[in-house]
Amino acid sequence: MNHKKETLLLGPWMPIYGLGFLFVHIIHQFLKKKNITKKKELILCYIISVLGITICEEIGGLLTYHFFHKNYWDYTSLSLSIGPYINVFVSLGWGVLALIIEYLIYPKVKPFLQKIPKSITTILFILFLLDNLICFQRHNLLYTLNLHPF
Repeated sequence: MNHKKETLLLGPWMPIYGLGFLFVHIIHQFLKKKNITKKKELILCYIISVLGITICEEIGGLLTYHFFHKNYWDYTSLSLSIGPYINVFVSLGWGVLALIIEYLIYPKVKPFLQKIPKSITTILFILFLLDNLICFQRHNLLYTLNLHPF
């Protein structure tokens, strides 16, 4: 059997993951500037990450359903779910994953990321924007939002 997971965009990106990581990274940078212990920093980063990522999941799920009439995730079959887009266990897991990525993985890959030429970053960003434009056009959202460029 060949199951292809349906996605909103055509490219290999998932904006909700990028937004989640960006949120966690900003929180981490903010907390590093405070005069607190590393343990307190980790605990606060975890709690704020869980709350922030959970809110991001809820808003992302609601907006995706509102504009595209699709649910790309649904936690209702799991225990401790709060509607289709929030689950307590999943949220706690996102918090752990956020700390692993921000404190363990990101510091190791940062030197490599900094070596990526700006031209590559610009090209990828343009492709991402075009992918979003195609997605909006494909779903007639540009006309619905009165943003038709052509």
